[in-house]
Amino acid sequence: MDAFGEGVHVLTPFFRRLPRAFAQLMGALASEYLNACQAAGRGPDEELLEPVVEVLQRLAEEDAP
Repeated sequence: MDAFGEGVHVLTPFFRRLPRAFAQLMGALASEYLNACQAAGRGPDEELLEPVVEVLQRLAEEDAP
């Protein structure tokens, strides 16, 4: 869980600057982080995920027909 969280933390600045370039990787990391948190019985760090979710939602909205 900590490794996925660290990955999200490290990648977030790059993802925010170039969201399309890192969207697939960030989506996978965030998903694995959430899965690991659930498996460990711990809640995810909302502060860590908030900027990621915002950008991913914006990209999804832009891609929607």
